[in-house]
Amino acid sequence: MNQAIEDEAAIAFSVGFYKALGAGRSVKDAYEFGCVEIQLANIPESLSPVLLEKEKVSKELDDQKFTHYQNTTSFFSDRFSRAFPGVRSIQAFDAPSEAIVRLSRLLEAPLVVQMNDQEAQPIWWFRGASELAITDFECLDDDTVLINEKELKIKRVIAANSRSYHQCFVYLEAHALEPVGIYNHDEQQQQKQIDKMGYAYEMYGLYQKKFLVTAAQHNDCAALIDGKLVDFEPGTCELRTRYLSSYNMLIAAHESPINNHSFDSVLKSTMDSILKGNADVEDLNQAILQLPKRSFYR
Repeated sequence: MNQAIEDEAAIAFSVGFYKALGAGRSVKDAYEFGCVEIQLANIPESLSPVLLEKEKVSKELDDQKFTHYQNTTSFFSDRFSRAFPGVRSIQAFDAPSEAIVRLSRLLEAPLVVQMNDQEAQPIWWFRGASELAITDFECLDDDTVLINEKELKIKRVIAANSRSYHQCFVYLEAHALEPVGIYNHDEQQQQKQIDKMGYAYEMYGLYQKKFLVTAAQHNDCAALIDGKLVDFEPGTCELRTRYLSSYNMLIAAHESPINNHSFDSVLKSTMDSILKGNADVEDLNQAILQLPKRSFYR
């Protein structure tokens, strides 16, 4: 423990820790389940336990971790089962703190791995015709995460595992965020974005983790900052996407049945309807269960 904690928190951690060990989980998994148990008990001490690892041992284990995966669906299924143990069917996680703990396990490094003697990006996000590999995950604060360049203020996460391992997915829904303040937003323009895409957003650059610049300045690798023209050195300015309305997306394996262009319009329409309250994740799950298997499944 990085500080003294109350008995209630220590007991909750021990329950989660030893349950996981008894189920055959690793010490690292057991540590994370112990922290989750503290959060589930609504005790504000979930950051007190820390896990000390030998760096060399951890690296050697990581290097060996992916040799047995034949495809990205088996990789994702394994991550899913560790992030959402015991989920059979559909289960919602409405507390942002717990949802972030689950996402942190699902999207922990590495997200780019060697699989079958070639580099693979196993976990992707999907939203209709929009889709991309997830290569980075970061917790920004208690309820906000960064997935690639997406800033997401977590509203809820729903895990779906209704039938076969290759059909499991995670639904993520985020609250609207306030604009960063460097653009003059037009409400009509935002509504046009929502009507067309299902959500409104803005893109901006974050220089040296503190200076806000426009997306165009980010692309030009320079901006006027504190009265001076500054050139951005590689890696010093991040491009971010901030959602100004409710937003949702799916997280699944790259080789999931969801990754199917004939399903894109159905997925987008259903995702939009969920945000409007006209559909739910069960509707989405039933549609996904009807999708054909991909030819590379084993």
